[in-house]
Amino acid sequence: IADTFSDKVEDQGAHMLDLKIYEDLSPTWETNYRVVATSTASPVPWAIIIPLVLAVVLVVAFIFLIREVKTIDWGQPLGVALPILAVALGIAAAAGLAIALTRKKKLPRGGDY
Repeated sequence: IADTFSDKVEDQGAHMLDLKIYEDLSPTWETNYRVVATSTASPVPWAIIIPLVLAVVLVVAFIFLIREVKTIDWGQPLGVALPILAVALGIAAAAGLAIALTRKKKLPRGGDY
């Protein structure tokens, strides 16, 4: 069975990777076989081509992103907005610290303290 599968696969230009044969002896007067054959499906090395295509798409997307960011009108410098931003960040930091200090800590289960 293994040689037959291997010959048929090689006739189609592929290579046999794995062959598993399972035997079912439960029927009384017959034996059922289940054959699982794994072979290469294509002579094209897709394991190399797919990451290369994804890398090219990522580079092109990054280039378009940089071009779009360069064309954005960023407006006035942060002269007036800088103090407002500093106050907002300070309030957020104080709120985060207050929440972290007031949370109750859960004890682990099983007596491991």
